[in-house]
Amino acid sequence: MASKRTTRMCALVTLIGLTGSVLACTGIRIKAKDDAVVSARTMEFAQDLESTIIYIPKGVNYVGTTKLGEQNGKKWDVKYAIAGVSGFHLPHILDGINTQGLSFGLFYFPNYAEYPALTKQNQDKSLAPWELGTYLLSRNASVDEVLADLKNVNVVSASWKEGMEVPACHYIVHDKTGKSLVIEYVNGKLTTYDNKLGVITNAPTFDWHMTNLSNYVNLSVNNVPPVDFSETDISGFGQGTGMLGLPGDFTPPSRFVRAVVFTQASVPTLSGEEGIFHAFHILNQFDIPKGAVRNKSGNNTQIEYTQWTAAGNLKEKKYYYHTYYHRDVHQIDLMNMDQNIKKVEWYPMTQDVGKSSAS
Repeated sequence: MASKRTTRMCALVTLIGLTGSVLACTGIRIKAKDDAVVSARTMEFAQDLESTIIYIPKGVNYVGTTKLGEQNGKKWDVKYAIAGVSGFHLPHILDGINTQGLSFGLFYFPNYAEYPALTKQNQDKSLAPWELGTYLLSRNASVDEVLADLKNVNVVSASWKEGMEVPACHYIVHDKTGKSLVIEYVNGKLTTYDNKLGVITNAPTFDWHMTNLSNYVNLSVNNVPPVDFSETDISGFGQGTGMLGLPGDFTPPSRFVRAVVFTQASVPTLSGEEGIFHAFHILNQFDIPKGAVRNKSGNNTQIEYTQWTAAGNLKEKKYYYHTYYHRDVHQIDLMNMDQNIKKVEWYPMTQDVGKSSAS
Protein backbone atom coordinates (compact mmCIF):
# COMPACT_ATOMS: atom_id res chain seq x y z
CA MET A 1 0.00 0.00 0.00
CA ALA A 2 1.30 3.46 -0.88
CA SER A 3 2.29 5.65 2.06
CA LYS A 4 0.37 8.79 2.94
CA ARG A 5 3.41 10.87 1.97
CA THR A 6 3.66 9.18 -1.44
CA THR A 7 -0.05 9.69 -2.07
CA ARG A 8 0.20 13.38 -1.27
CA MET A 9 3.24 13.81 -3.51
CA CYS A 10 1.34 12.15 -6.35
CA ALA A 11 -1.43 14.66 -5.77
CA LEU A 12 1.05 17.54 -5.88
CA VAL A 13 2.66 16.47 -9.15
CA THR A 14 -0.72 15.66 -10.70
CA LEU A 15 -2.12 19.07 -9.83
CA ILE A 16 0.90 20.87 -11.20
CA GLY A 17 0.48 18.93 -14.41
CA LEU A 18 -3.23 19.73 -14.62
CA THR A 19 -3.03 23.45 -13.86
CA GLY A 20 0.20 24.36 -15.58
CA SER A 21 -1.22 26.96 -17.91
CA VAL A 22 -2.84 29.02 -15.16
CA LEU A 23 -0.27 29.30 -12.37
CA ALA A 24 0.39 32.98 -11.74
CA CYS A 25 2.69 33.60 -8.76
CA THR A 26 4.50 36.91 -8.26
CA GLY A 27 7.57 37.56 -6.09
CA ILE A 28 9.14 40.85 -4.93
CA ARG A 29 11.87 42.20 -2.62
CA ILE A 30 11.88 45.38 -0.52
CA LYS A 31 14.76 47.04 1.32
CA ALA A 32 14.03 49.14 4.43
CA LYS A 33 16.04 52.05 5.85
CA ASP A 34 17.07 49.97 8.88
CA ASP A 35 18.84 47.56 6.47
CA ALA A 36 16.08 44.98 6.78
CA VAL A 37 15.26 43.02 3.63
CA VAL A 38 11.76 41.72 2.94
CA SER A 39 11.04 38.94 0.45
CA ALA A 40 7.39 38.44 -0.45
CA ARG A 41 5.21 36.53 -2.88
CA THR A 42 1.74 35.37 -3.86
CA MET A 43 0.77 31.76 -4.48
CA GLU A 44 -1.82 31.09 -7.15
CA PHE A 45 -3.26 27.68 -7.96
CA ALA A 46 -6.46 26.21 -9.39
CA GLN A 47 -6.88 23.49 -6.76
CA ASP A 48 -6.50 23.63 -3.01
CA LEU A 49 -2.83 23.05 -2.15
CA GLU A 50 -3.76 22.21 1.45
CA SER A 51 -1.00 24.60 2.44
CA THR A 52 0.28 24.77 6.00
CA ILE A 53 3.10 26.51 7.81
CA ILE A 54 6.07 24.19 8.18
CA TYR A 55 8.96 24.28 10.66
CA ILE A 56 12.04 22.18 9.90
CA PRO A 57 14.45 22.11 12.88
CA LYS A 58 18.19 21.70 12.80
CA GLY A 59 19.34 18.09 12.59
CA VAL A 60 16.58 16.59 10.42
CA ASN A 61 17.89 14.21 7.76
CA TYR A 62 16.78 14.08 4.11
CA VAL A 63 17.36 11.91 1.05
CA GLY A 64 16.70 13.29 -2.43
CA THR A 65 14.06 11.81 -4.72
CA THR A 66 15.14 10.52 -8.13
CA LYS A 67 13.12 8.83 -10.90
CA LEU A 68 9.80 7.15 -10.12
CA GLY A 69 9.72 8.28 -6.53
CA GLU A 70 12.88 6.50 -5.49
CA GLN A 71 14.56 8.19 -2.52
CA ASN A 72 18.13 7.25 -3.35
CA GLY A 73 19.65 10.58 -4.29
CA LYS A 74 21.35 13.40 -2.40
CA LYS A 75 21.70 12.85 1.36
CA TRP A 76 21.88 15.84 3.67
CA ASP A 77 21.12 17.02 7.17
CA VAL A 78 19.59 20.34 8.19
CA LYS A 79 22.25 22.79 9.37
CA TYR A 80 19.93 25.81 9.65
CA ALA A 81 16.30 25.65 10.80
CA ILE A 82 13.62 26.64 8.26
CA ALA A 83 10.14 28.15 8.41
CA GLY A 84 7.77 28.60 5.49
CA VAL A 85 4.83 27.14 3.60
CA SER A 86 4.37 23.51 2.60
CA GLY A 87 1.81 21.83 0.36
CA PHE A 88 -0.09 18.59 1.00
CA HIS A 89 1.63 18.12 4.37
CA LEU A 90 4.92 17.31 2.70
CA PRO A 91 8.21 17.81 4.62
CA HIS A 92 9.45 20.34 2.04
CA ILE A 93 8.87 24.05 1.47
CA LEU A 94 7.34 25.94 -1.42
CA ASP A 95 8.49 29.21 0.08
CA GLY A 96 10.35 30.11 3.28
CA ILE A 97 13.28 31.51 5.24
CA ASN A 98 16.05 30.14 7.46
CA THR A 99 17.74 31.28 10.67
CA GLN A 100 20.54 32.95 8.68
CA GLY A 101 18.25 35.38 6.88
CA LEU A 102 18.10 33.52 3.56
CA SER A 103 14.80 33.12 1.70
CA PHE A 104 13.70 30.80 -1.09
CA GLY A 105 10.69 30.71 -3.42
CA LEU A 106 9.54 28.10 -5.95
CA PHE A 107 7.72 29.45 -9.02
CA TYR A 108 6.10 27.63 -11.92
CA PHE A 109 8.09 27.70 -15.18
CA PRO A 110 6.09 25.88 -17.88
CA ASN A 111 7.51 25.01 -21.30
CA TYR A 112 10.98 26.17 -20.33
CA ALA A 113 12.15 24.08 -17.38
CA GLU A 114 14.30 21.13 -18.48
CA TYR A 115 16.45 19.45 -15.86
CA PRO A 116 19.79 17.61 -16.23
CA ALA A 117 19.62 13.88 -16.93
CA LEU A 118 19.91 11.42 -14.06
CA THR A 119 22.97 9.18 -14.34
CA LYS A 120 24.75 6.69 -12.13
CA GLN A 121 27.53 9.24 -11.78
CA ASN A 122 25.28 12.06 -10.46
CA GLN A 123 22.64 10.05 -8.58
CA ASP A 124 24.27 10.70 -5.19
CA LYS A 125 23.86 14.46 -5.68
CA SER A 126 20.40 14.40 -7.28
CA LEU A 127 17.04 15.52 -5.92
CA ALA A 128 13.59 16.44 -7.23
CA PRO A 129 12.47 19.94 -8.29
CA TRP A 130 10.24 20.34 -5.21
CA GLU A 131 13.13 19.48 -2.85
CA LEU A 132 15.63 22.16 -3.91
CA GLY A 133 14.32 24.83 -1.54
CA THR A 134 14.56 22.61 1.52
CA TYR A 135 18.11 21.68 0.56
CA LEU A 136 19.35 25.22 -0.13
CA LEU A 137 17.80 26.78 2.98
CA SER A 138 19.00 23.97 5.22
CA ARG A 139 22.63 24.31 4.13
CA ASN A 140 23.32 27.94 3.15
CA ALA A 141 23.43 31.38 4.78
CA SER A 142 23.78 33.70 1.77
CA VAL A 143 23.25 34.04 -1.96
CA ASP A 144 26.98 33.60 -2.53
CA GLU A 145 26.92 30.31 -0.62
CA VAL A 146 23.90 29.16 -2.65
CA LEU A 147 25.69 29.98 -5.88
CA ALA A 148 28.65 27.84 -4.83
CA ASP A 149 26.49 25.02 -3.42
CA LEU A 150 24.46 24.62 -6.60
CA LYS A 151 27.49 22.80 -8.01
CA ASN A 152 26.95 20.11 -5.37
CA VAL A 153 23.36 19.31 -6.28
CA ASN A 154 21.64 18.01 -9.40
CA VAL A 155 17.92 18.71 -9.94
CA VAL A 156 16.40 15.90 -12.03
CA SER A 157 13.09 15.12 -13.72
CA ALA A 158 11.68 13.13 -10.83
CA SER A 159 8.07 12.03 -10.73
CA TRP A 160 6.11 9.54 -8.64
CA LYS A 161 4.42 7.62 -11.41
CA GLU A 162 5.24 6.57 -14.95
CA GLY A 163 3.88 9.14 -17.41
CA MET A 164 3.14 11.73 -14.72
CA GLU A 165 4.25 15.25 -15.54
CA VAL A 166 7.36 16.51 -13.76
CA PRO A 167 6.90 19.88 -11.98
CA ALA A 168 8.35 22.65 -14.13
CA CYS A 169 9.95 25.14 -11.73
CA HIS A 170 12.38 27.98 -11.44
CA TYR A 171 13.46 29.60 -8.20
CA ILE A 172 14.49 32.78 -6.45
CA VAL A 173 16.78 33.27 -3.45
CA HIS A 174 17.25 36.47 -1.40
CA ASP A 175 19.59 37.06 1.54
CA LYS A 176 19.68 39.56 4.39
CA THR A 177 22.13 41.84 2.52
CA GLY A 178 19.62 42.32 -0.28
CA LYS A 179 21.32 40.09 -2.84
CA SER A 180 18.94 38.16 -5.07
CA LEU A 181 19.51 35.18 -7.36
CA VAL A 182 17.24 33.55 -9.96
CA ILE A 183 17.86 29.83 -10.61
CA GLU A 184 16.66 28.23 -13.84
CA TYR A 185 17.23 24.87 -15.51
CA VAL A 186 16.85 25.28 -19.28
CA ASN A 187 17.89 22.76 -21.95
CA GLY A 188 19.25 20.52 -19.23
CA LYS A 189 21.67 23.14 -17.94
CA LEU A 190 21.76 25.33 -14.84
CA THR A 191 21.54 29.09 -15.42
CA THR A 192 21.65 31.71 -12.68
CA TYR A 193 20.94 35.43 -12.82
CA ASP A 194 21.98 38.23 -10.50
CA ASN A 195 18.56 39.79 -9.86
CA LYS A 196 19.13 43.41 -8.87
CA LEU A 197 15.41 44.19 -9.09
CA GLY A 198 14.41 41.30 -6.81
CA VAL A 199 11.33 40.45 -8.91
CA ILE A 200 10.17 37.15 -10.38
CA THR A 201 7.02 35.75 -12.03
CA ASN A 202 6.83 32.78 -14.39
CA ALA A 203 7.74 32.00 -18.02
CA PRO A 204 9.53 33.02 -20.19
CA THR A 205 13.11 33.03 -18.91
CA PHE A 206 14.34 35.75 -16.58
CA ASP A 207 16.57 37.40 -19.20
CA TRP A 208 13.54 37.71 -21.52
CA HIS A 209 11.59 39.55 -18.82
CA MET A 210 14.51 41.93 -18.31
CA THR A 211 14.65 42.68 -22.05
CA ASN A 212 10.89 43.22 -22.13
CA LEU A 213 11.22 46.06 -19.60
CA SER A 214 12.61 48.18 -22.45
CA ASN A 215 9.05 48.40 -23.80
CA TYR A 216 8.00 50.38 -20.73
CA VAL A 217 10.68 53.04 -20.31
CA ASN A 218 8.00 55.72 -20.71
CA LEU A 219 6.28 54.84 -17.43
CA SER A 220 6.60 57.37 -14.61
CA VAL A 221 5.27 57.90 -11.09
CA ASN A 222 4.78 61.57 -11.99
CA ASN A 223 1.65 62.80 -13.70
CA VAL A 224 2.00 63.95 -17.30
CA PRO A 225 1.57 67.73 -17.70
CA PRO A 226 -1.08 69.08 -20.08
CA VAL A 227 -0.16 68.98 -23.78
CA ASP A 228 -0.72 71.97 -26.07
CA PHE A 229 -2.47 70.93 -29.30
CA SER A 230 -3.06 73.99 -31.54
CA GLU A 231 -3.48 76.32 -28.58
CA THR A 232 -5.72 73.77 -26.85
CA ASP A 233 -4.55 72.23 -23.58
CA ILE A 234 -5.25 68.51 -23.37
CA SER A 235 -4.87 67.11 -19.89
CA GLY A 236 -5.45 63.77 -18.24
CA PHE A 237 -8.68 62.83 -16.54
CA GLY A 238 -7.08 62.43 -13.12
CA GLN A 239 -4.16 61.09 -11.15
CA GLY A 240 -1.82 58.41 -12.50
CA THR A 241 -1.30 59.66 -16.04
CA GLY A 242 2.40 58.78 -15.84
CA MET A 243 1.42 55.11 -15.66
CA LEU A 244 -0.66 55.07 -18.83
CA GLY A 245 0.30 51.91 -20.68
CA LEU A 246 1.08 49.87 -17.56
CA PRO A 247 -0.17 46.33 -18.36
CA GLY A 248 -2.92 45.22 -16.03
CA ASP A 249 -3.57 41.60 -16.98
CA PHE A 250 -2.44 38.50 -15.08
CA THR A 251 0.07 37.11 -17.60
CA PRO A 252 3.66 36.63 -16.30
CA PRO A 253 5.21 39.37 -18.50
CA SER A 254 2.60 41.92 -17.40
CA ARG A 255 2.91 40.99 -13.74
CA PHE A 256 6.71 41.22 -13.97
CA VAL A 257 6.47 44.78 -15.32
CA ARG A 258 3.97 45.82 -12.65
CA ALA A 259 6.07 44.25 -9.89
CA VAL A 260 9.15 46.15 -11.03
CA VAL A 261 7.26 49.43 -11.32
CA PHE A 262 5.53 49.15 -7.93
CA THR A 263 8.66 48.09 -6.03
CA GLN A 264 10.88 50.70 -7.68
CA ALA A 265 8.27 53.42 -7.09
CA SER A 266 7.84 52.55 -3.43
CA VAL A 267 8.59 55.14 -0.79
CA PRO A 268 11.36 53.56 1.36
CA THR A 269 10.05 52.04 4.57
CA LEU A 270 11.71 52.86 7.90
CA SER A 271 11.88 49.30 9.20
CA GLY A 272 11.50 45.69 8.21
CA GLU A 273 8.22 45.49 10.11
CA GLU A 274 6.85 48.40 8.09
CA GLY A 275 8.29 46.79 4.96
CA ILE A 276 6.34 43.61 5.60
CA PHE A 277 3.02 45.37 5.47
CA HIS A 278 4.12 47.53 2.56
CA ALA A 279 4.91 44.32 0.68
CA PHE A 280 1.42 43.01 1.38
CA HIS A 281 -0.05 46.23 -0.02
CA ILE A 282 2.02 45.88 -3.20
CA LEU A 283 1.01 42.27 -3.63
CA ASN A 284 -2.66 43.23 -3.27
CA GLN A 285 -2.24 44.50 -6.84
CA PHE A 286 -1.64 40.88 -7.96
CA ASP A 287 -4.42 39.24 -5.98
CA ILE A 288 -6.60 37.07 -8.24
CA PRO A 289 -10.22 36.74 -7.09
CA LYS A 290 -11.98 33.50 -7.93
CA GLY A 291 -13.38 33.66 -11.43
CA ALA A 292 -11.08 36.27 -12.98
CA VAL A 293 -8.67 33.69 -14.44
CA ARG A 294 -9.93 30.41 -15.88
CA ASN A 295 -8.49 27.61 -17.99
CA LYS A 296 -10.93 25.45 -19.95
CA SER A 297 -9.92 21.95 -20.99
CA GLY A 298 -12.72 19.97 -22.59
CA ASN A 299 -15.64 20.00 -20.18
CA ASN A 300 -13.44 21.00 -17.25
CA THR A 301 -12.82 24.57 -16.15
CA GLN A 302 -10.03 25.33 -13.69
CA ILE A 303 -10.36 28.58 -11.74
CA GLU A 304 -7.10 30.17 -10.66
CA TYR A 305 -7.02 32.24 -7.47
CA THR A 306 -4.55 33.59 -4.91
CA GLN A 307 -4.47 30.94 -2.18
CA TRP A 308 -2.03 32.74 0.09
CA THR A 309 0.40 35.63 0.29
CA ALA A 310 3.57 35.54 2.40
CA ALA A 311 6.47 37.82 3.34
CA GLY A 312 9.67 37.25 5.28
CA ASN A 313 11.67 39.76 7.32
CA LEU A 314 15.18 38.45 6.67
CA LYS A 315 16.70 40.64 9.39
CA GLU A 316 14.44 39.45 12.21
CA LYS A 317 13.81 35.97 10.71
CA LYS A 318 10.05 36.28 10.93
CA TYR A 319 7.69 34.92 8.29
CA TYR A 320 4.24 36.50 7.79
CA TYR A 321 1.23 35.14 5.89
CA HIS A 322 -2.46 35.39 5.17
CA THR A 323 -4.79 33.27 3.06
CA TYR A 324 -7.64 33.82 0.61
CA TYR A 325 -10.24 33.14 3.28
CA HIS A 326 -8.41 34.51 6.32
CA ARG A 327 -7.02 38.00 5.70
CA ASP A 328 -5.56 38.58 9.17
CA VAL A 329 -1.75 38.55 8.91
CA HIS A 330 -0.08 35.93 11.11
CA GLN A 331 3.57 35.06 11.64
CA ILE A 332 6.01 32.35 12.60
CA ASP A 333 8.92 33.69 14.65
CA LEU A 334 11.79 31.46 13.58
CA MET A 335 14.24 32.58 16.28
CA ASN A 336 11.74 31.92 19.07
CA MET A 337 10.78 28.37 18.21
CA ASP A 338 10.94 25.72 20.90
CA GLN A 339 14.46 24.27 20.78
CA ASN A 340 13.13 20.92 21.99
CA ILE A 341 11.44 20.33 18.63
CA LYS A 342 13.46 17.66 16.83
CA LYS A 343 11.20 16.74 13.93
CA VAL A 344 9.29 18.51 11.16
CA GLU A 345 6.17 20.27 12.42
CA TRP A 346 3.15 21.67 10.55
CA TYR A 347 0.78 24.45 11.70
CA PRO A 348 -2.41 26.00 10.27
CA MET A 349 -1.98 29.22 8.28
CA THR A 350 -4.58 30.83 10.55
CA GLN A 351 -2.46 31.21 13.68
CA ASP A 352 0.81 32.68 14.98
CA VAL A 353 3.68 30.29 15.68
CA GLY A 354 6.56 30.91 18.11
CA LYS A 355 6.80 32.54 21.52
CA SER A 356 6.27 36.16 20.48
CA SER A 357 3.00 37.39 19.03
CA ALA A 358 2.52 39.00 15.61
CA SER A 359 2.89 42.75 15.35
